[in-house]
Amino acid sequence: MIQLAQQFRALLYPFLEVASGTLGALLLVLLLNRLAIAWRVGRHARLSAKYRAFVDRLLLPQPDPAALDALARAPDGDRDVIATLLLAPLVVTIGETKRAIREACVRLELDRQWRGALASRRWWQRAQAARALGAIQDRAAFAPIRGLLDDEHGEVRAAAVDALGSFQDPRALPSLTALLSLPWRHQRARVVDAIRRHGDAAIDALIDRAKVAPEDRLIVAELLGLIPAPRAIDPLVEWLSDDDASLRAAAVQSLGAIGLDDRTYYCTLRALGDGSSDVRAAAARALGRSRRADGSPYLEPLLDDQWQVAAQAASALRQLGSPGQLALRRRAAEESQAGDLARQMLWERQAAL
Repeated sequence: MIQLAQQFRALLYPFLEVASGTLGALLLVLLLNRLAIAWRVGRHARLSAKYRAFVDRLLLPQPDPAALDALARAPDGDRDVIATLLLAPLVVTIGETKRAIREACVRLELDRQWRGALASRRWWQRAQAARALGAIQDRAAFAPIRGLLDDEHGEVRAAAVDALGSFQDPRALPSLTALLSLPWRHQRARVVDAIRRHGDAAIDALIDRAKVAPEDRLIVAELLGLIPAPRAIDPLVEWLSDDDASLRAAAVQSLGAIGLDDRTYYCTLRALGDGSSDVRAAAARALGRSRRADGSPYLEPLLDDQWQVAAQAASALRQLGSPGQLALRRRAAEESQAGDLARQMLWERQAAL
């Protein structure tokens, strides 16, 4: 027994020595890692403080050329910090200031650096480069960034979508609208925002997309209301007769966002009698947005409809001036859903005065 204990002790001591050494090495690595992080954070803070004054002088109404010269003389190792300082204000600046920042990025050859990073093996470098090049609207990077829409990493694909939205180049629209069918691969809200940023130029691309991909008509109908343009009216009116109630509701809602003319006003009045409560509610909301007081007689009966329809009709009547107020007062004395809604709308209007 004593011999067995001695053998165990002989094995235990070397094991403890190895374990202690390994633990010490791990602690040393952890300490060095913490020190490296602290050094990088401190370096970034020091360099940010050093170069922020020069960047701020580029943000003046009349950018200071001497500030750009000073940044151009900075060591290559400091360019990452300068790039961060330059890119931050791009999203909130316009006009001459934005142009000055772009020129600074080119002068410092940051654009060339970012274009090279688009092919990096590290996904975060590809994503950062795409967003940076989109922010400075570097046209030379358009094609490779469009190619990143098929990147294996989701964050890189998202960055490519954002960048193409920033470019506002019509060449990107067919690629962006095609992504509407791939919500599992591309964040639809991000794609929608990128398309919206193209403004009126996106209308034709969206209409074309609806023709070649009917399954995308619903999202296209919703988008057409976010980019109000008269060219969108014809397909929206056509979709009011579709068998899909969701599409009809989206179409009438977008017509209301664009603004009702005589033709679409008549179409919206017809939609008040649709068999779908979603469509009737959307039509009531569109009439309220139109501010056409002659719609009041058509909205008043809807106060007895299903709740979502009645609520939209009551809100619309509140927006339609004196005729709408008269309709609400006629129903306010009733002990019913219509009376409750009418009294609520009259109270809200009075409180807003």
